[in-house]
Amino acid sequence: LEYYIQHSHVDKPITVIAETNEKGKANKFILVDGYSRYLLGKYDNMKKLPVKYITTEEYIVKKEISDKEWNEYNEKKNEQRELNKEHIKQII
Repeated sequence: LEYYIQHSHVDKPITVIAETNEKGKANKFILVDGYSRYLLGKYDNMKKLPVKYITTEEYIVKKEISDKEWNEYNEKKNEQRELNKEHIKQII
């Protein structure tokens, strides 16, 4: 919101997946990122809002990478906890 107030436009586009009908035309959009920007545009009656179109496959790959990175982070955190427990046991 602060960025929009200072610059009169949003900082990043909203991200949508365009679902196509049997004729190959987009007839529905699924908002996958940028909900707050969407609401800001709707509330402020913006006629145009920057949009980034992605495929379902791109979204799934992005989510899988994010989940993988999150899992790696948690594994490292758990390993560090175990090391800390062992260190405390040695001190006591």
